[in-house]
Amino acid sequence: MKIALIITKSISKFVRNALDTISITRKLKPAGVEVFFEKEGLWTLDSKSELTLTIMALIVQEESSLPTIVENK
Repeated sequence: MKIALIITKSISKFVRNALDTISITRKLKPAGVEVFFEKEGLWTLDSKSELTLTIMALIVQEESSLPTIVENK
């Protein structure tokens, strides 16, 4: 059985590091395995999605590295 599609809720649930995100999706592409990110609506086999995926993965990476601020209300 061959895996053709990986569905993930969002980029942040896939990998926390932008470089790993791009590296993994690039390794899967030649094998014909597509990753779909539900929240962002991105399909990795779409030639236009890599730039968007890279930018969004960088944003997720930066957000995850920021300290969490908890406000008491």
